[in-house]
Amino acid sequence: MLLLDQALYTDQLMPQAELQPMFERYIPMTEYPPFGYGYGWLVTRLLGQPLVGGAGWAGAAGFATFYLRYPADGMTLIVLMNQGDIDHMSVLLAIIGALFLSDLIFLFSTLAFNLLLVLLFVAQKNGLTTAVRGIGILWLLMAIPLSIVFIRYLSEGRGPAFLVPLALVLLYMLVEFLLDFVFKVEFRRNWKTHIPYIVLEYFALFSLIRIAFNIHRTYGYAVSITFWFLLAALIYLFWDKIRIRKRKEPF
Repeated sequence: MLLLDQALYTDQLMPQAELQPMFERYIPMTEYPPFGYGYGWLVTRLLGQPLVGGAGWAGAAGFATFYLRYPADGMTLIVLMNQGDIDHMSVLLAIIGALFLSDLIFLFSTLAFNLLLVLLFVAQKNGLTTAVRGIGILWLLMAIPLSIVFIRYLSEGRGPAFLVPLALVLLYMLVEFLLDFVFKVEFRRNWKTHIPYIVLEYFALFSLIRIAFNIHRTYGYAVSITFWFLLAALIYLFWDKIRIRKRKEPF
């Protein structure tokens, strides 16, 4: 099955132009949702790219076969089982979870991280004290799933490209927690402490984008979009100061 999978990337079996129509979704739904049927293949889409495969099992006979391939990343998952007393689908989901769960937790946590920060800036701009405190607490709680991701990445043997940027994000959130809830002093009003804080903040934000692109470009684009929302919220927050500065420039 692995040799078959590798041959499908070449013209060994058929020219690529004739292979591609086999992976198109012609029948919308099958007994294996969310898959439809192509020409002899189960077909759906993942992150905008085709995910194709095949499956079959016989509970009475005690065997099961799962074959999934994601050509965009050259990834293939083959599961062959001959033990009827094990739930075959749970084994497949466990393998998929081990492969992708950390990255999915990171993606959703990062999107929530940026969007909550956008809401926090808007609430600060409008003087909504209660909302600011509530959103701020929710935002700080995002350190919990990000810490879980860090531990999982460490156990999975991810390299410095993942661990170092994520450590910067957690450091930034620790600093924010100490400033807001432990010391309860606005150190950021002093420019000597404000500049290092801003540098750390933007290192953290760009670190999230970098990790996302290291996982997959689609993840990177999603996180980048929320970053632009965040940038717009920052301009909205400081718009009055920007206008005042512009008015003073001629003098």
